[in-house]
Amino acid sequence: MKKRAFVIFVVIIFLCILGNVSSFAQSIDVSNHPYKLFFERRVSQFDELNIPPNAIVFLGDSLIDEGRWDEMFPNFKIANRGILADRTEHVISRIIQITKWQPSKIFLMIGTNDLKFGVKQKIILSNYEKILELIKKDAPKTEIFVQSLLPRESKFRKPIEHINKELMILAHRTGCVYIDLYPFFLDKNGSLKKEYSNDGLHLLGTGYLKWKELIEPYIQ
Repeated sequence: MKKRAFVIFVVIIFLCILGNVSSFAQSIDVSNHPYKLFFERRVSQFDELNIPPNAIVFLGDSLIDEGRWDEMFPNFKIANRGILADRTEHVISRIIQITKWQPSKIFLMIGTNDLKFGVKQKIILSNYEKILELIKKDAPKTEIFVQSLLPRESKFRKPIEHINKELMILAHRTGCVYIDLYPFFLDKNGSLKKEYSNDGLHLLGTGYLKWKELIEPYIQ
């Protein structure tokens, strides 16, 4: 009798945990995302999908989202967790969807949309540090690769270069690997090279192949 009661108790606890996990998407505040419904749909989808054991996760905004990482690295288990228009605060709100699966590596790029929406650089860096803290706390064996922001319109050159300098310092201080992609995409006018983009922000296939080339040694 006692054994049966214990089994029932364990099942109830499991169902409660499952319910909490599956309802995670509903608990995220989407009110400040520029594409609220899209963000909600994507987060909901990530709730329903498993990240396989020892997977490599790409995490960030549309630059990550639009990359076909699983096709660029077909010999590895890849999970793309980029979302269009995400800022650092949005990644904080959904990081548990990644860390609960204990991925082997996370390649992170986030922050360019913060600059576009006028988020102060101090807040961007504070949020970024929070992301790293949460990963290290909840997935302590996961290797973290902090990728520099890429160039965009030349008016963003100074803030991007400042953020990248601080990200390098932050990565080294927290035991993460910093990957400096920025100079390889920068043109002589301080913008994103035209050969890599058709809108000054997002990448063409040539841009993604360059990115692949630069991070390939870290994927192995």
